[in-house]
Amino acid sequence: MHLVAAISSDKKEIDWEGLVTKGEDDEGKETNAKYAITLAKKYGCVIFMVWKDVLEVNKKMLLIFMASVFDVATNTNTSAVQQQE
Repeated sequence: MHLVAAISSDKKEIDWEGLVTKGEDDEGKETNAKYAITLAKKYGCVIFMVWKDVLEVNKKMLLIFMASVFDVATNTNTSAVQQQE
């Protein structure tokens, strides 16, 4: 969740108290995974995985997810710098 929060322009956009849970049970983990994927899609990330990939720790899908988030974060930061110039 913190990885997705890194690309958010408004840090208050993520509902840390209402939707994000500690992930102590399977239902909480599922909710967090679905919410992270939803937010990533909202910010423009290309998503090839489903929430079960997060719970099952599918390394390849998580790597692709992280690369997509990184790409969006890098492009967002580059655009912001170019606009300031």
